[in-house]
Amino acid sequence: MVDRLMEIGLTDDVKEQLRQTQIEVVEERNKLKAILEAMDCGVTIRDRNYVLTYQNDYVTKAVGNHLGENCYRAFQDIDQICEGCPVEEAFDDGKTHRSTRRVPLPSGEVTYWENIANPIRNADGELVACIEINQDITHLKRAEEQRRGLEEQLWQAQKMEAIGQLAAGVAHDVNNLLCGISGLSSVIQERFKEGDSVFDDLAAIVAGCDRGHDLTQKLLAFGRKGRFKTDVVQPNRLITESVGLLERTLPKDIKLKLKLDGELPLIEVDQGQISHVVINLALNAVDAISGGGTVSISTTAIDITDDQGAFDGANGVIQAAETEPGSYVKIEVSDDGAGIDAETLKHVFEPFFTTKAADKGTGLGLSMVHGAVLAHNGNITIASIVGEGTTVTVLLPKAGEEDEIEAPAPTKTASPSADSKRRNTVLVVDDEIFVRLSAKRVLEELGYQVLLAENGAEAVEIFAARQDEVLFVLLDLMMPIMNGADAFKELRRLDPQAKILLASAYSAEGVDDLMEHGAIGFLRKPYTLKMIAKTIEDALNP
Repeated sequence: MVDRLMEIGLTDDVKEQLRQTQIEVVEERNKLKAILEAMDCGVTIRDRNYVLTYQNDYVTKAVGNHLGENCYRAFQDIDQICEGCPVEEAFDDGKTHRSTRRVPLPSGEVTYWENIANPIRNADGELVACIEINQDITHLKRAEEQRRGLEEQLWQAQKMEAIGQLAAGVAHDVNNLLCGISGLSSVIQERFKEGDSVFDDLAAIVAGCDRGHDLTQKLLAFGRKGRFKTDVVQPNRLITESVGLLERTLPKDIKLKLKLDGELPLIEVDQGQISHVVINLALNAVDAISGGGTVSISTTAIDITDDQGAFDGANGVIQAAETEPGSYVKIEVSDDGAGIDAETLKHVFEPFFTTKAADKGTGLGLSMVHGAVLAHNGNITIASIVGEGTTVTVLLPKAGEEDEIEAPAPTKTASPSADSKRRNTVLVVDDEIFVRLSAKRVLEELGYQVLLAENGAEAVEIFAARQDEVLFVLLDLMMPIMNGADAFKELRRLDPQAKILLASAYSAEGVDDLMEHGAIGFLRKPYTLKMIAKTIEDALNP
């Protein structure tokens, strides 16, 4: 250019000035290019036809070289301008615009970019191009998704806890009603002979109460309040006995395989509840199979060294809670059935949620399993792939070593004196009037005189005034004003040798401690005349 200017007769001063200007322009252009290449983000320039005329190294390394291509074809593999394109908006109004866009990479990975488009004008002020700054915000998106996932898990945990509290409360109240019905029915039943139609009718009522009790136990288990008696057991024996009940009822086209590790530690569990857990999971596995298949149950010992968080089911895996480090027995129940889709998996632990027909299930099975396992300080995980099957993993903590388990302190009971033999009064303490009246009728039928108290505070007051008459106290554990545990302490303070028989639909927190400190027995609600008679006999004559 300078040579051509020299030919038209410019003076040397003008030529020099033009040469310096040209050098400065090149230097500024190189400086700008260096800045664009050094930026830790993508920079592209598109003309009015959306053709890429510039892209820096950051873009090239991320998505490849697409100079000369339409941006929407290069980055989105479509044949028209992207919806909400900030470049289009910048061309329309000459202002700066932002957007966030999903961009698949050649490797198949999906990334997310924040885009800022700013118009470029020529010397006449016309919009001739647009520069777009592209910032990879994939890590921010992932962090946001993780945060939302954690919030969802927290919300789900809070919801499950609230439903559990509600379920436990309803179960407690229903069980009290069943206790009254069962107790009074059994009293009336004693007045008739077996085979009499009235006797049979009353027997049906008592049997119905038992079935109702089984339902409330499931609700209590979901609320993590159904654990009332634990034993240290060998897990393989417990599973073998549980499966033995199931094998005879399996369809012929379904095989049951057991793979039990012979070197398992002992576990301390409520045998009835864990047996229900195994049976329920096995039955679910059977129901998931159509046209023949295999249900596998395996056990192994496992040590967990790091905290493991809960999973929400989004990736085909749902875990009920975080898993604390420690030694566990792992029980796996697997099937090769239909599998569970991700959306359904998110709800499997919710009570009354079921995908079965109305006459095929109540929706309480897995919620009961969930509550029972967590009540044992364990965990449950479900992994499923649609069309391939489901694996349910239950972790139960191993029992403490024998030298670490304290032997229960011996219960101190005084030998019955002539005065105690003459006592024939029972103090019944329960906040539910129907239960109090039912217990009164049952005990009177057994030949006792009965005093009634509707809470712990009233019981302490009555006992303080009439303890010389009271043979034993039948004490409910869950009561307002003064609960069973506090009433127990006050009664034993008044008389360290007071005989106290605990009663509840489930064992409230601290019941083991009460048993170790002198309670003479435990009576499960609902009870019949024969049940309470046997429990009293065993408690007073150990």
